[in-house]
Amino acid sequence: MAGSKKEMWGGPFCSGLIRGLAFKAKGVCIAPGVTGGQVIRVVVQYIDARPARMHEEFMELALEAMKAVWPCER
Repeated sequence: MAGSKKEMWGGPFCSGLIRGLAFKAKGVCIAPGVTGGQVIRVVVQYIDARPARMHEEFMELALEAMKAVWPCER
């Protein structure tokens, strides 16, 4: 079997959360042409680089990652 039901469900679920957050997040200005896959990779790399923080709220870490890469100009 390719993976457990939990593993198969978790990936698309997290992907959807990231895409929705990228669309609605305040303080994040993703440049035109950036794909959903690129946003997902940024979030995954950000969290993977901080293993000690993996217990924290996923959405907060994802938002933090996006703001670090695509902050809005003030």
